[in-house]
Amino acid sequence: MIRFQTERLIAKSEMIVADGRLVEKETEPAVIDIFNLKKRTGLESGLKFYVRGDETVEVCHIGITWQRNRFEVSYGTEKAFEGQGFMKEALSHLVNWIFANTKETEIWGLPNGIVSEHILSSNGFTYYGPLENNPSMKWYRISNLNVD
Repeated sequence: MIRFQTERLIAKSEMIVADGRLVEKETEPAVIDIFNLKKRTGLESGLKFYVRGDETVEVCHIGITWQRNRFEVSYGTEKAFEGQGFMKEALSHLVNWIFANTKETEIWGLPNGIVSEHILSSNGFTYYGPLENNPSMKWYRISNLNVD
């Protein structure tokens, strides 16, 4: 299980680092019992960030996928916490954690609006180019070569 703290948040995930990559922990049996399936929590394929001091209050989340041959992040903030810098703080710490604890050399983001673009830019992500099949969407990326 991954767990770290920021100034105001506690991050948790059930993902693990295997062969230098952040991956889902394999917990499902080879044969799935459809009558006893466990509800997914979001911790299997990303991180949830909680108020430091009250881990029952979820502030934001960051999903992690390996798609299009890219390590990608997607994210969202609970309405009550929007506009307070929580996602910027969470993403900043996650980027540093990934580059310090995995072999990933780049992280990609596909923002869905101006606020999302700002969050990526303020964390050192730079504009890369349009999404291949949808030029109105923009790729941003950060490399461990340009992280402090």
